[in-house]
Amino acid sequence: NGSFQFLFFLVIIYSSCIVSDVQQTIVITGYTGGSVVLPCFCADPQSTVTAFTWEFEQGIQWIQVFQDEKYSGRRVLFNEHSPTNLYLLISDLRMNDQSYYSSITESNRCDLVENRKTFAVTGYSGEAVVLPCSCTELLAKPEQIQWIYLTKNNFRDIYPKEQIENNKNRVKLLNPNTPGNLSLHISALTTEDRGHYQCVSSQQEVSFRLTVLHAEGSFLLFLFVFLSASILNTSLHVKTASTAAHTHSDPVELTEYAPINVKR
Repeated sequence: NGSFQFLFFLVIIYSSCIVSDVQQTIVITGYTGGSVVLPCFCADPQSTVTAFTWEFEQGIQWIQVFQDEKYSGRRVLFNEHSPTNLYLLISDLRMNDQSYYSSITESNRCDLVENRKTFAVTGYSGEAVVLPCSCTELLAKPEQIQWIYLTKNNFRDIYPKEQIENNKNRVKLLNPNTPGNLSLHISALTTEDRGHYQCVSSQQEVSFRLTVLHAEGSFLLFLFVFLSASILNTSLHVKTASTAAHTHSDPVELTEYAPINVKR
């Protein structure tokens, strides 16, 4: 009879991969006897989807499209060869196909090691320091990663967006080839780098309190320890030599020949 009826599909997308229109509702229009494509895809081609399903609402229940007989022979993933293309193609549309449809995916979730904990880290001016942060699964790729620097009044992004001029070309991820390793490498430290840092991913965070010491201070400490040890070693050598030269003397009198005075 050449007449077609409109069908409205409301697509609800829930996804843990980085997806287009995540957790939003899209209105799709189709025609009886025709076909329709319901969109859902991961925006990041490197996303790994470990679980995926399409569901439709029937009354107060949600039913999986690929397990319902009424869609037998009429539904297929639009591109089965692409792991991130999750479009659903429904052909030979019928009036009872009109409904809410839901795309649900799960990817490798990143759970931060030592979530909600704070650690003290010490570095030295002119040198480099690593603030360790990682997912429990090193192959898991987080939806987002952010390193922030906390000041007295607010916070500033230092990765991936550098909002601090002095951090340019000094801040990077320690190992960008391992998606679950989110550790931050800061080179050419200055005392201005000291403060509070946070590694943030999917509403999880690990905090660090960075202390930066002057490099010359650490050198003077080393020099003091070295000289103290040298003086002690020299004094002990003098005492040993004196003991050998006065083997017939009273041991008590030996202290008059080779006193050990170590000043610290």
